Amino acid sequence: NQQDRVESDYGEAFDLNFVSSGTRAAQLRSTVSSSDKVIILTKFVPHQTQEVVRGHPGLTFCNGGISAVENILEQWK
Repeated sequence: NQQDRVESDYGEAFDLNFVSSGTRAAQLRSTVSSSDKVIILTKFVPHQTQEVVRGHPGLTFCNGGISAVENILEQWK
């Protein structure tokens, strides 16, 4: 699957955590608070979920899919 591909391609460079859009707000806040960078897939994540992480200093909104995420990760390498 796409998540496995991203893990395989970028897992050595980054400590990746994937969170589904159905993740509870408290768990999402906890995961995000220990992260330097956060990518939100705006096409797939509800606005309510986006609001939970909006103030994170390392937040990047991604309007595309996995290919766009890979482009962001490639820039961060």
